[in-house]
Amino acid sequence: MHATSLESPSRSHRDQRRSSLLSSISLATLGRIVIGLLTFVAAGFNTVDINFEGLIPEESVGLDWVVGVKLILAAACGATGLVGVYCNPSWLGVMWRFPGCLLVSLGGVFLVTSVFAIPQQARVCQAAALVLVCYLAFLPTAIQCLGLRRMADWMLLGMVVNLLANWWFYLAVPSIGVYEEELSGDVRFLRMGGLGHPNAIGRMAILAGLIAMWRQFWPSDSSAGSSSKANLPSKETFGPTFAAVLHFAIMGLAVATLAAAFSRTSVLAGTLGAAALWGSRLWTPRGLGLLLGGGGLTLVLAIAISLALGNDLGDYLVRSLTKTGDVGELTTATGRTAIWGEAIRLIGQRPITGYGLNSAPVMLEDFSYHTHNLLLHAAFSGGLVAGLLVAMLVVWNLALAIGSSSPLVRAVSTVVLISGMFEDTVLDTFPGPSTLLWMAVLVVASVPSPKRSIIKV
Repeated sequence: MHATSLESPSRSHRDQRRSSLLSSISLATLGRIVIGLLTFVAAGFNTVDINFEGLIPEESVGLDWVVGVKLILAAACGATGLVGVYCNPSWLGVMWRFPGCLLVSLGGVFLVTSVFAIPQQARVCQAAALVLVCYLAFLPTAIQCLGLRRMADWMLLGMVVNLLANWWFYLAVPSIGVYEEELSGDVRFLRMGGLGHPNAIGRMAILAGLIAMWRQFWPSDSSAGSSSKANLPSKETFGPTFAAVLHFAIMGLAVATLAAAFSRTSVLAGTLGAAALWGSRLWTPRGLGLLLGGGGLTLVLAIAISLALGNDLGDYLVRSLTKTGDVGELTTATGRTAIWGEAIRLIGQRPITGYGLNSAPVMLEDFSYHTHNLLLHAAFSGGLVAGLLVAMLVVWNLALAIGSSSPLVRAVSTVVLISGMFEDTVLDTFPGPSTLLWMAVLVVASVPSPKRSIIKV
């Protein structure tokens, strides 16, 4: 009897500890699932811009059901981020260190300058700035709870769903899925564009393909701080496993989507992004040998094609790389030089405040509705201070593209650098996968180790 009375409190104490541990584990798991689902939906839905025939961009802007869902999603991400940092305030440290502090400053600049946005677009610009701040609040919680690997997995799932939906519209509902691009001389060029602009679809395709390639050949890489061995391709990743079949299928889907969307910027960015992904293997004697051999084979094929075409290889390449067959399309970056000139002129008129985030569709109505350059997009939207902050982030991206130990960080940084020369790649009105991945890889190197619980213990 005496022994039993001594054991009961001890057993009761163990039961309480076990119950408390199970409660913490279940709450942590639930938190990660919620954060993962929000990341999945944001990556797959925030780029959705249904191509209703006959509507031009500024006519389609408004509070429809698609925009309503995106606003609710942004609010949910912001609230989740606040809950996360409330439970563990130390997570805010990733945003106070460099380069997170630059992202926070950029969000603040966009909020302040949105007060001075052009009247006809003021509410939209202010809402866009608030949406960006919501995702900045979500970022530290997502990184700490999921880590870069799981965050990328959830994004990949969302992007695949989006790409499959684009293909369904493209094949089954061409009135929505086919984007007719009007070119000079009444030329119409058909591209995939049911759930967004073809260039945005192309960016999503290359990011999905690169993540699938990373998951297949670097299964041990979990963050920018992985060991050197974890950042070398595994020799066991070529086997016919279900995961391998899935990853190669996603890579094939990405290539097919790039062809249907005909986004040359995305093809260039994706090619260099893949080179950055394999950077640790390319700069070896074997890798350089493969590069030289591949270059020599390409040259031989080019000569053979030239002879078969009657020495008209130049004309053939121009026709293959352009939409109109005019070489001027390449020398002017498809008219972007004129767009950049107009954007610079308008920035000079409002260098301090800019015109507001998402003001370009109104201000650049006669110039393709966008600045088509990352730095110009930031300066146009939030003034020269915003442009300077983004320039500093781009320099950090360059450092990551060259020196990061994480293959995915190198690849995403390279994609943003190349694509950002010709497109508004990031800082879109509702952050899609390119913006979310960009922000994640910027700050992930400053995270000592991802935490696996949203409960402060």
